[in-house]
Amino acid sequence: MHTISIQEFLQLIKVDKPGSKQTSFQKFLLERLNFYGMHNHHLWYDFTQPGTNALKKRDKPLSLTEKLSGNYLVYESCGHDGRYTVNSYDSLAEVEADLLGIAGIINTFTSEMVVVENKEKKRAKPYRIVGIDKNGNEVTFQKYINDHLFSLYFESPSFSRIQVVWDGQEKEEEIQNANM
Repeated sequence: MHTISIQEFLQLIKVDKPGSKQTSFQKFLLERLNFYGMHNHHLWYDFTQPGTNALKKRDKPLSLTEKLSGNYLVYESCGHDGRYTVNSYDSLAEVEADLLGIAGIINTFTSEMVVVENKEKKRAKPYRIVGIDKNGNEVTFQKYINDHLFSLYFESPSFSRIQVVWDGQEKEEEIQNANM
């Protein structure tokens, strides 16, 4: 399994620029970024503060040198409660389930989700969320612009299907390789 340092990861999600000084947001993330998934449990911390909605800082901020594992890492920020997390996954199917799930990018309270492919080639993996209506027309999801069309809470959905479209690489390649 491949690893990536937190510094490399932050560069891929555009939080850290190579050679730049530490920004206040990067410092904030190093104090509060949390990790889920079986590959990075060593970096998880309990950020809850009983009796309050506030999230606590780590006792010791991350140093940028810690290593992350997982074929895919999904950075998520939640404007609703101020959570910043990284989830690790082994497959694109798991990533898609996260993106399209109840707390995924379509959720009004989820601000951002960035997918990083952590294999031989480490890169941010661009994607689009597309809804297919009953007539076969495609509508691309645009955060804060057409959320209402994609809402998981509508009683009569606007789309017969919502899917992730991976830009720049076909998902079928990975599926074929996994079946070999």
